[in-house]
Amino acid sequence: MQIQPLEQLEWVYPDFFVHYQRDFERVRPFFHYNPQDESAFARRAQVLERLPHRPPREAVAQALAAYNAALDAEEPALEAARRLADPRALVVVGGQQPGLATGPLYTVYKALGIIRWAQRLAGALNRPVVPVFWLATEDHDLAECNQLHLLDDRGRLHRLALPFPAARAGGQPPVGTLPLVPAARALIAEMARLAGVPAGHPVVEVLEDARQRSQNLGQWVGRLLARLFSRDGLVILDPMDSVLRRLSRPLFQRAVVRREAIHRELAAAAQRLQRRGYRPGLDVDPAHTNLFYFDGRRRAALLWQDGRFADRHGRLAFSPADLARELERRPEAFSPNVVLRPLVQDWLLPVVGFVVGPGEALYLAQLGDVYPLFGLEMPVVLPRPGFTLVEPAAVERLGRYRATVGEVLADPAGLRRRVLQELDPVGIDDRFASLRQQFKDLYAALLDDLERVRPELRSLGQDNLGRILMQVDYLHRKTWQHHRRRQREAGRDLDWLEGSLRPAGQPQERVHNVFPYLMRYGERWLRSLLRAPWPGGHQLVFLDPPGDEPGILPAIAAPAHAPGLPPERATGAGRHAGPPDAGGGDASGAGGSGASGAGRTASPVPAAPGHGWRKAALPPAGSRVQRRHRDRQGAPGGDRARGGGAGPGRHAHLAGHGGGSARLPLGDPGGRGGAGDPALPVHRPGGPGGGPGRGRGLAGRGSGPSPPGNPQRARVHRGVPGRVAVVQRRR
Repeated sequence: MQIQPLEQLEWVYPDFFVHYQRDFERVRPFFHYNPQDESAFARRAQVLERLPHRPPREAVAQALAAYNAALDAEEPALEAARRLADPRALVVVGGQQPGLATGPLYTVYKALGIIRWAQRLAGALNRPVVPVFWLATEDHDLAECNQLHLLDDRGRLHRLALPFPAARAGGQPPVGTLPLVPAARALIAEMARLAGVPAGHPVVEVLEDARQRSQNLGQWVGRLLARLFSRDGLVILDPMDSVLRRLSRPLFQRAVVRREAIHRELAAAAQRLQRRGYRPGLDVDPAHTNLFYFDGRRRAALLWQDGRFADRHGRLAFSPADLARELERRPEAFSPNVVLRPLVQDWLLPVVGFVVGPGEALYLAQLGDVYPLFGLEMPVVLPRPGFTLVEPAAVERLGRYRATVGEVLADPAGLRRRVLQELDPVGIDDRFASLRQQFKDLYAALLDDLERVRPELRSLGQDNLGRILMQVDYLHRKTWQHHRRRQREAGRDLDWLEGSLRPAGQPQERVHNVFPYLMRYGERWLRSLLRAPWPGGHQLVFLDPPGDEPGILPAIAAPAHAPGLPPERATGAGRHAGPPDAGGGDASGAGGSGASGAGRTASPVPAAPGHGWRKAALPPAGSRVQRRHRDRQGAPGGDRARGGGAGPGRHAHLAGHGGGSARLPLGDPGGRGGAGDPALPVHRPGGPGGGPGRGRGLAGRGSGPSPPGNPQRARVHRGVPGRVAVVQRRR
């Protein structure tokens, strides 16, 4: 894996966030600390000792330890939660509302940033620093949370959502409390299908296991984050925890009393931002108390109207005295809006650093003078890390058109124009028009001479010219057929590049989800990002092809070997392990017999009953391809031959066939079968039949859907050895 910094941050971030990272002096008036100043963190730690408010450390530590234990977090996270009770402990915090399967990539990137900053500051300050992820389960923006975007192999972006109950009149329930509907299982299955992995893939099992153990969306996302990062000490915080709500009650009470002062400071900061050329991020109704009230069914904003606190629909109404009593009696019924949320986290936690994205940085620019109203001070604001993941298939397509990642990010339309123009370097229409005119000019003089020889030859010459022009027209049409084919191929490639690197015109990290990448490439790249040095800003991450690293099976899944296989048969020592009844092979074609031979990476596909591996998809009955397959049954190197290693070539087929596999060019998504059966279908890298390896075909005993272009795919009847039903491929 290679990491390269992206110099032009404006390609992926708005101006304010770019200036915060590259030109801090332009935004300094809105923040207390410069994150690039190493002394800022020590000064912030000293300020925390002098502030009149002291976070309730012990109570928060107990609540977080209990909540993370309920999420089945690993011991490092539980120990970090308990460490909060230490009077010297500090916190690096960041957060996001729960989205489907953790939501966009930037949710995971925030978690990475929180962990990395906590590790760095613990060493720099020589005191405990706890990484805390604030899971904003109280958020009510269902439209933003209930969407998952996935890319198919043709570059089409698919938007998935769950059929949550419709919002009730008067307010939307907090998204974290929404029950996980049965359709969540189908959503996970669709994720696996679009990612090209089987239903039994370890990462798919992680998603499904977390779903089965969770009652609502908040728990599902919390379990997934704990599964990914609790081993690194990341502590998950649910602000709707009743203990934390009671501890936040004094801040809520002050917010009601000081609502007018809060709005004055917000308006003054908005004017300062506008004078500097920035559009303010917060536009809050001056009547808003900055609190929501949750009656158990809906979450509604509380507004000051006609001497009372009420919601917008008139279904709730409190006098000032009634509201004070309700806050005292049921603080868990109240939750903060975007203005108060950062203050609540500083009320509960000794925050030294706050990891934020572009939108949050702009919000915070208006809150600098709101913090003192509560006896607090804004912590050091840390820009979250940003990445664009570049898959091997993207590198291959970029090389095909001599393009760069920057061209896709900056001007995909311009790249498309250039590529299509370069596909016609000769000017097809102009060249053939010129050729026709040349023939006509040559024949004009010739026909005059022929007429002097014999008058009848003129008409014969004209007929001859017509035939020649007909052949020119035919060649013109054929040239255009090939040109249009190249245009279609280029168009599909460019569609895929845009969908992968800049989907829907947005930065990749704001659209795509982390789990399809974990399915296709394992977890190694994510763990590497935790260890790699970050120069700041945004990085381009060039992912390694699946299977190029040993032990690529995701560490987040258990067991650590291929499901359905004994550990001793799951892996070997060579480059690509075969199925249990086929010898694996490395570049030299060495293989074994019985167990996976010299295999470097085992496929995670489970064995089917009665077989070491399931049958591969077969061509239509009676077709030439199937006849060749039938004719080879039992022949040396055929379907029943066992133990042959993959032949020469970087990309070994997973097959029970003897003989060798054809050598494929680097990055080719697949090739034909080996000598035993050269015509069986081939799957894409990391596909269901081939496990995590790149460029491997399937033959004989693989499994999974047919590749794109094959109109049919096989349905495996589990428990019935060898029975395969051919069904129509969905268009």
